[in-house]
Amino acid sequence: MSGDEAKESRVFFVPSNSKFDVTPAEEFGRIVVLEGLRPSPFNTDECLVSAAEQLRNYNYDPVSDFIAFTGPSILVAFVFALAFASNRSVKVLLFDARENGYVERTVQQCTMPDSSLEDSTE
Repeated sequence: MSGDEAKESRVFFVPSNSKFDVTPAEEFGRIVVLEGLRPSPFNTDECLVSAAEQLRNYNYDPVSDFIAFTGPSILVAFVFALAFASNRSVKVLLFDARENGYVERTVQQCTMPDSSLEDSTE
């Protein structure tokens, strides 16, 4: 890809059994469903490793790609946490039922002041 070509944005979804229509997200990029993620409260490592490998294999780019907050919340949380752990900001899409479409948001890391961690019961 030359420097003049824009990188194609992608929207990462977790697998879901719902009949939810994700096509409105195509406005933001190509839909990519991370396959084979099966959450288990007794074996989260397998799910996390699979999600991390897929994001790496797709060359997830926090500048151009999105994480859709749609699907099983534990899977969305895993994928978001993985993306956020190694990036200062992550672009996400939230579904707005009133508009029947997605709204873009950027979540940025911040630093909590040390004073907020002190015990306030003293």
